[in-house]
Amino acid sequence: MICVAKTFQGLENVLYQELISKDFKEPQVLNRAVSFYADPYDLYRANYVISTALRILKLISEENVLNEADLYNFIFQIPWHTYFSAKKTFRVDITLVTDRFNNSLFLAQKAKDAIVDRFRKELGYRPSVATRFPDIIIHIHVGHRKTSVFLDSSGESLNKRGYRLNHSEAPINEVLARGLIKLSQWNSNIPLLDIMCGSGTFAFEALYEACFLPSAYFRKQFSFMHWNDFDQKLWKKVLEKENQKIKTPAIEIIGLDINPWLIQQNNELISQFPYPLRKYIHFSKNDFLKQSYTFSNGFIISNLPYNERIKVDDLKQFYHDTGSMLKFYYRSNKVWLLLKKDMAKYVSLKPSKKYPILNGKLECTFNAYELY
Repeated sequence: MICVAKTFQGLENVLYQELISKDFKEPQVLNRAVSFYADPYDLYRANYVISTALRILKLISEENVLNEADLYNFIFQIPWHTYFSAKKTFRVDITLVTDRFNNSLFLAQKAKDAIVDRFRKELGYRPSVATRFPDIIIHIHVGHRKTSVFLDSSGESLNKRGYRLNHSEAPINEVLARGLIKLSQWNSNIPLLDIMCGSGTFAFEALYEACFLPSAYFRKQFSFMHWNDFDQKLWKKVLEKENQKIKTPAIEIIGLDINPWLIQQNNELISQFPYPLRKYIHFSKNDFLKQSYTFSNGFIISNLPYNERIKVDDLKQFYHDTGSMLKFYYRSNKVWLLLKKDMAKYVSLKPSKKYPILNGKLECTFNAYELY
């Protein structure tokens, strides 16, 4: 079967390399996505281990669609009752990349009508629609030449790793953070420090990376578990095989922040990780601009404030002072900073590499600095 792993703009090649490194078949880079071939085992495995994908979609049908009537007929001819039960709830998401249609909500309604009409024809009754937390999510991609229909195998976005109680507390998406760690080419045998860790996303993702901990290790639910053909024994086989690869790291991962409440929350989250692993990550209260922290010959990766969610009195001065502290007290380290794009020039360091990044809708840059 053809599957599509969705990701952030700018992380397509990172996702491509991850799929290759984990032996997924024939990956091809797309826009904000990478396609690959998978049997049911690899589809389950992709959801469990791929760290830079937001969701894994399974292609079930494609056709050229010219108008709303064509769309209805195309969706109606798919034998939906063979994919999921009428007892399940579902939702339809439409992506429009053509000017032949201009109303995605209307197209979604036509698609819903076609799905429930097909169920009524086959079974005499229909499933219910749920806009929030449905069992089944159907993605329809309407392009210039063809329309593609996918089953979402993930359900909730894969950045929701399962160890947090409240995802609103994380200012950077876990998938984006993991992609940036991979972009930095951090060697997981080298210690890592986040100088302004906030909710600890970079540190936690680094722990996953260093330990070969499957990205969905704490997840309990995926949409593929609601499909008619879900194979519980095959899923258990995936878990057993991938969990055998977990290893104990040989390095230290540290998060610093001025906010004692965040430090306390992060240290409480550590307790959920397997015992041998949680010894190698810790968080400490530290005002980076006033107090240096002893750290050398490692990687520093951090997401600096943008004056959006976290307010800073003078962002230009804040960036300048951060660069100065790094230059004077952290000379032996490699530094990567995620910065607000129009403010990056105020860091008093010359970047050796730059990657344009969208963090939500905010234009950022991920810059490397070599300190000697």
